[in-house]
Amino acid sequence: MKKNINKKNNKNKKISNNYIELKELDNHMFLGLQLLCTLVVVILLIIQFINNKYLAYLEFSLAVDFFLMAYNNKIYYKRKNFSLYYIACGIFVLILFIIKIIGG
Repeated sequence: MKKNINKKNNKNKKISNNYIELKELDNHMFLGLQLLCTLVVVILLIIQFINNKYLAYLEFSLAVDFFLMAYNNKIYYKRKNFSLYYIACGIFVLILFIIKIIGG
C-alpha cells in the first residue's frame, strides 16, 4: 500500500516540477518579449527623428513595452510598486495612441 502512495507522490512531484519549469519558461519568454519590444521602441524612436510619420507606431510599442515591464516587475522581479507606475504610464501612452488614431 505504501508503495502505491509513494508512486503517487513521485508522480505529483514530477507534474509540479514540470509546471515550475513551464512557469519559468513563460517568465523568460516575457523577458525576451520585453527586450524585443524595447529594441523596437528604440528603432522607432530613431526613425521618428528622421521621418515624422511613425509616431503612432512608437506610442503603441511604448504602451506595450510599459505593460510588459509591469508584468515582469510583478511576476519576475517581485517589485509590485513599480508595476503600478508602469501600468499607469502604459495606460497614459495608450490613451495618447487612441487619441492620435481617432484624431487623425
